[in-house]
Amino acid sequence: MMARPEGLRERKKARTRASIAEAAMTLFAERGFDQVTVAEIAHAVEVSVATVFNYFPTKEDLFFDRPDEVVSRLANAVRARQPAEPFVDACRRDLLTLIDQRDWRVGLAAGMGRFYRMVADSPSLQARSRLMVDRSVTRLTSAIAEDLNTTEDDIVASSAAWILVAIQTNLLNQVQRDSLAGRAPEVIAERLTAATNRAFDLLQGPIATLGGGTGPHR
Repeated sequence: MMARPEGLRERKKARTRASIAEAAMTLFAERGFDQVTVAEIAHAVEVSVATVFNYFPTKEDLFFDRPDEVVSRLANAVRARQPAEPFVDACRRDLLTLIDQRDWRVGLAAGMGRFYRMVADSPSLQARSRLMVDRSVTRLTSAIAEDLNTTEDDIVASSAAWILVAIQTNLLNQVQRDSLAGRAPEVIAERLTAATNRAFDLLQGPIATLGGGTGPHR
């Protein structure tokens, strides 16, 4: 059976997108993010600048090419948590699972040292990182508010989201520091596991049980 035309088009688009992203990261690694232009990336892949922007709306998107997997992760963990599991426990479990898997989303994949060095050297990438933190808070607030049957401007939902994202951000900052200091990957992972448990152990009182037995898990 012949492949459907739309299937061929989608595969071609996926290959083009991957080629652009790979070329961009190669150039960024060689010369630094701020020293590379979109025109140079387009030239390397033999496409137009307009084509690059069709796939990646901004230059920063060429670097952070899977942002939704980052900014939605804690919100997804809350929505997919076990029955009657508090939000705090779900987020801790999610982070520890990714550490065990040496996942790139917690900075433990190969090549993350080079990634963090490029971010450290680029004010525009640092600004995008902060924006992604804000977006993570927004999405987690929405997930918590939905589960608690309240609004996104509810102080409980927004405060819980800010606290959980702040813990995650501090943990990833530790990974970045360790990577830039040249620590071995297994040492970084071991330190991250210990820091994750210590950080979440600080959360006591109502926030530690918030979400237990609520929402769709009642």
